[in-house]
Amino acid sequence: MCTISDLERLLVELNNKPVAGEQQSKTVSSAKSTYESVYQMGPLYKNPNIYNKFKFPTDGSAEPQQLTSGMVAKLFREYLTQKNLWPCKELQTADFLTFLAESLDVENPWNIGVKIVSLPLLKSVSWEFNVFFELCQ
Repeated sequence: MCTISDLERLLVELNNKPVAGEQQSKTVSSAKSTYESVYQMGPLYKNPNIYNKFKFPTDGSAEPQQLTSGMVAKLFREYLTQKNLWPCKELQTADFLTFLAESLDVENPWNIGVKIVSLPLLKSVSWEFNVFFELCQ
């Protein structure tokens, strides 16, 4: 799972790391940098390659929701609990995206800016996290 916000942060961090053998150069703090300011190529969500992966509306009217993978994972655990889906083997991505859009008060699930490759994998990781979290309390 990846969100556009996660991807942007990682690309900015990558730009700020020195290449092996090069001296550390002055870099802009990644906390204040954006993909647009670092790469000077416009907003990341308008990049055609990014659109092909995330498939949000192309009209450019709505920027994808600023959201991290951690926030999506938390909402996914809430979704599984509220809908009593922890024991289910098959999950519907469209149902989860609708739940996500409603939770984030977003009109259209495609405006969220999240790429989920495998809900079963996300469920498995979420289950392990829940077990670990309960043991730590």
